[in-house]
Amino acid sequence: MSRPLKILIVDHAPIFGGVEAMIRDLVGAADSGAFALTLVTDNASPVQFNWPDARRVPLPRLRRNPAAMFWAGAGLARLARTADVLMTTTARAHAIGSVAASLSQTPLIWRLADDTLPPALARAFAPIPKRIVAVSAFIAGRCSPQPAKTVIIPDGLPNPGLTPPGMRQSARAALGLRPDERVALSVARLVRWKGHTLFARAVKLSGVTGLIAGGEDESEGELGGKGLREELETMCGVSGRSNERPYRLLGHRADLRELFAACDVFAHTSTRPEPFGRAVVQAMMAGIPVAASHSGAIAEVVGEAGRLFPSGDAVGLAAALAMDERTRVRLGREGRERALARFELGAMTRRLEEVWRDAAGV
Repeated sequence: MSRPLKILIVDHAPIFGGVEAMIRDLVGAADSGAFALTLVTDNASPVQFNWPDARRVPLPRLRRNPAAMFWAGAGLARLARTADVLMTTTARAHAIGSVAASLSQTPLIWRLADDTLPPALARAFAPIPKRIVAVSAFIAGRCSPQPAKTVIIPDGLPNPGLTPPGMRQSARAALGLRPDERVALSVARLVRWKGHTLFARAVKLSGVTGLIAGGEDESEGELGGKGLREELETMCGVSGRSNERPYRLLGHRADLRELFAACDVFAHTSTRPEPFGRAVVQAMMAGIPVAASHSGAIAEVVGEAGRLFPSGDAVGLAAALAMDERTRVRLGREGRERALARFELGAMTRRLEEVWRDAAGV
């Protein structure tokens, strides 16, 4: 085919999370001479993408009005007819995209990055996607209704390079950390299943200083974080001086490279099975040793290049956070090597491009 393949990527984008970060990275990594990417998001989404070709269409919630799935699918089909491949990235998009693919006869790819697609809906629509891309073996085994047409392609992340000389000192100074202070970092949105209170208990037990970077989420329930910030502030004694608190809440931070440079250990503390663990890979690429909850896909991400502890075990996490300097250096080096070998953005993008070609029949 002489012209670029037209790929329509559909994501309802309720927040800027891991899927949206993957899409952001993908636009810069894809072969622009071979592929023309168009992003479609819900017209009610608060997320703004800096994307050369972005569209907004209605992608409504389905539980309240199942008929909306068919109307939305019919609307999406008009765009899908202009594309060579339709790739959906969230549960809502999978359902609406299946309708659109059926009406437009455009080859469909589901990219499964979480476990939110209801099993009954997955089984009902399973014959429609030509290929299914799972972000981990865990998600493939748990959620793919068609193992024979499923391929595992993890998120790809850009290589940040080694920490520049002097960045650790300047990053620590900016955070008011002593040069000899042992620091553990957690990066996750403030929702309860990410295990922030577990991290808070563990840093108290281990004697390290804890930093929590993550935006607030005021939705209800385990998947939300309403009231969580206040609970954490009460636990850490917000009235004391910053260098006397066992941990600090930093809010949303875009300067992750500086935070990684400032810390000694990265903590991943999810209490529910994690579909992939993008922040874990970021820490590994930065050469930071990882202490991670043994749940979901985390074991396949970390392998032997980190310390795993039983999910929900604050004592186990505290022991991992207290690892000695020799172990930290070794795991940091091994983690970076593993992340570059398995999760580098360019390599993962080339694998995804092969799936696009296969779905398009070229």
